Amino acid sequence: MRLPKEVENALDQAWNRVVAENSMERWLNLCEQEEWVDAPKNLPLLTRIFGASWYFTRFIFVNGSDIANLVDQPPPASFTTGACEQILQDALTLEGMDAGLERLRILKNRIMLQILIARLTEEFDQEKTEHALTCLAEATLGVIMRLQRLTPEYAANPISILGMGRMAGYEMTFGSDLDIIFLYGGDGADLDPQTERGIRLLLRNIAAQSPVGLLYEVDMRLRPHGNAGVLLTSLKSFLEYHGRERDIWERQMMTRCRILLDSDGSVQTLMNKVNGQIYARYDKRHLRSEIISMRQRVQKELGSPAGKYEIKRGRGGIMDIDFITHYYQLAYGHDNPELQTGSTREVLRRAADLEIMGRGDSADLLEAYDFLKQVETSLRLFDMKPISAFPASPQANTALARALGFASGEEEAFIHRYEAVTGSVRERFCRILES
Repeated sequence: MRLPKEVENALDQAWNRVVAENSMERWLNLCEQEEWVDAPKNLPLLTRIFGASWYFTRFIFVNGSDIANLVDQPPPASFTTGACEQILQDALTLEGMDAGLERLRILKNRIMLQILIARLTEEFDQEKTEHALTCLAEATLGVIMRLQRLTPEYAANPISILGMGRMAGYEMTFGSDLDIIFLYGGDGADLDPQTERGIRLLLRNIAAQSPVGLLYEVDMRLRPHGNAGVLLTSLKSFLEYHGRERDIWERQMMTRCRILLDSDGSVQTLMNKVNGQIYARYDKRHLRSEIISMRQRVQKELGSPAGKYEIKRGRGGIMDIDFITHYYQLAYGHDNPELQTGSTREVLRRAADLEIMGRGDSADLLEAYDFLKQVETSLRLFDMKPISAFPASPQANTALARALGFASGEEEAFIHRYEAVTGSVRERFCRILES
């Protein structure tokens, strides 16, 4: 069928032109069959969504004009955790767990689509997008806890939650999983079996696939003892674990920790004690040596896939910047509490304000971090999967290059830009940590 002129023009901006064109033809046919008039009016923006994300293309087709018409509505001015939770709690009004979960999936993906619209229309930059996505994730977790009656007014063991990784620093992207740790009061003998079963069901429900999409993948490897550890950790055990002498890499991971749910106020007291261990005084030479050693190990084992660039773990990738900030936090955080934050961006800014990092290094690393996170976001958005690698061949990266503002035929320029950014990041990593 012949597409409207405005759609033809929009296809020139679509990240994946073929997917966008095929999806728009199907959509216009569906609108004709269902007699949906102007659903939506802003077809160019809908075209860009189709080209950016197959996940949201499916979501729009499954839900029809009701969801598609969001394209014509201005996104909310902000997406705070409270504002998202106010919308999501409509899922609590339905009878039956399954009905509530399905409604929650629709509402969560509806809000996430609005965040995508704000990003595509450049109302949100990368940092604002990540903050909104993290608030949405936190709100979703809070509502599903209430839906499954795991909140303090219902559970025999009041559950608290720590957000780790990107969740701790409000830096989640599309496709990010939930890095969380579940805590409860008392010792291991006090855990009610029903509470443990409830958490296991919660994890299954969060990651369950549905025609309207899923909520989130869940990653709990950062809990004490990793995958070999218990699902729920008592406050006492958590304090004992982190109160002992731990490897530097475990201290690094704990710099990305934020309380999401404190059932009775005891977790804040706990974290005050834990942070006293994390932000101790370190020998800087030993600290640098351990951080470099771990970074080399991660790159060797996970950061060098054949024929691909690894955005997160590869040479000069996101992890280089993270590890630089970990060093500043552990080396100077004892005397400078403002460095005790879960946000990589905030550490870079505050380290410059404290004059322990050069302004130029801070600005360049912030710019590199934004670029690499944009690459990661664009890569994950298509199918909402937490992937972090893309092919080294320029010809295989047309959609990714277009997402980063490069025109068709400029795939090699995108690769050169990526290599220049990662090369600059690695140079600073070596200069800062090997000095």
